[in-house]
Amino acid sequence: RRQIELDLRSARDAQRMLFPQPAGAAGAVDYVFEAIPGRYVGGDLFDIFPVRDGATAFFLGDAVGKGAGAGVLMVSTQTLLRNLLESGLGLGQAVTLTSRSLAKRSQADKFVTLIAGVWTPGTRSLALVDAGHGIALLDRGEGFERLRVAGDIPLGIDEGTEYAEEVIGLRGPARLVICSDGVVEQTGIGGAQFGLEGAEEALAGGTCVSADVRGIVDAVRQHAGSAFSDDLT
Repeated sequence: RRQIELDLRSARDAQRMLFPQPAGAAGAVDYVFEAIPGRYVGGDLFDIFPVRDGATAFFLGDAVGKGAGAGVLMVSTQTLLRNLLESGLGLGQAVTLTSRSLAKRSQADKFVTLIAGVWTPGTRSLALVDAGHGIALLDRGEGFERLRVAGDIPLGIDEGTEYAEEVIGLRGPARLVICSDGVVEQTGIGGAQFGLEGAEEALAGGTCVSADVRGIVDAVRQHAGSAFSDDLT
């Protein structure tokens, strides 16, 4: 048991090397993130980094399952998608090729939900792809609202799926909050889920990205009353 625990801790440390710093700037975007694995090894993936022409790419996803199996799928997806986006491919094409590669190599019941985006400051446009994830809130300066993007099926299910991006224009400063399903599906002592409504309540009155993230994590922790049942990002 001691050796297994050591191996799992090593795997978790290796996963953390793929994540960016907990807070910083990527191009013209300031970000804060927190990832808390439900077990030693997590299945959530997150990254944010500058790409071509001053743009910033980012994605957050959740590999199906828990533990080491989900962790391996997370590493594969995160590494491949980042490499494709850094190579200069468009958002939709990069997500499509990532899904196609996963579908060729993984079992039918292994998939990844994902929301990915590219912010281009020159045109003030936010391109988004939602692959079965659907958990995002956007504040355009008047409070957070649920971001509704035409979604598609998760990555790795259908090799023939083509993912198209949806573009949103933003005139002024904005804050985008994206979460893994470990936030909305976290159950409380009475069995009720935290839900997207809980995230909206936790964000009410926030004025900065660090307060947004801390408010949600603290609210989910209070709702759970004990250890998290799933990875939370």
